[in-house]
Amino acid sequence: MKLQPDFNYLYLVRHSNAENPLSGQHSDFDRKLTQQGIERAHSLGNQLADQRAPIAKIITSSANRTQTTASILAEHLNLSTTQIAATDILYNANSADILSTISDSPHKHPQHLCIVGHNPGISEISSYLSERSHFSMAPCTAVILAFPSTDWRVVTKGMGQEIGVFCP
Repeated sequence: MKLQPDFNYLYLVRHSNAENPLSGQHSDFDRKLTQQGIERAHSLGNQLADQRAPIAKIITSSANRTQTTASILAEHLNLSTTQIAATDILYNANSADILSTISDSPHKHPQHLCIVGHNPGISEISSYLSERSHFSMAPCTAVILAFPSTDWRVVTKGMGQEIGVFCP
């Protein structure tokens, strides 16, 4: 992946494979990744590390499965725990909530950001920002979008250029 200077890169990630919500073992919020989900998150982390993904911060839903996915990705990307922020706003968020989270992100130059979230919102924001026809992200999929501005406050519909989709 060839990075363009003065561009922001947004990594939109759907959490990895989690326990069946109908199993009743945990509440939806507390569901854990399955063993396959853990393995796939490590595989995605390796794929992103191979791309030399310049992620500066991961913002994740506060749900267990998203936080675990984010932590595994951070491990592969050599990010510290201080570079991961969990927020209740992203728990089952719609695309408007995710866009608001992106817009509220630090406005450094450039600031490459990763959002780890849930479907359908994470797929909807990917489609909205890239103007790609509806795209449903499978568990543990990352979509990378490039933006010609380094100010997250101006990100809007169709502004993102899709530069990669990764799924182990």
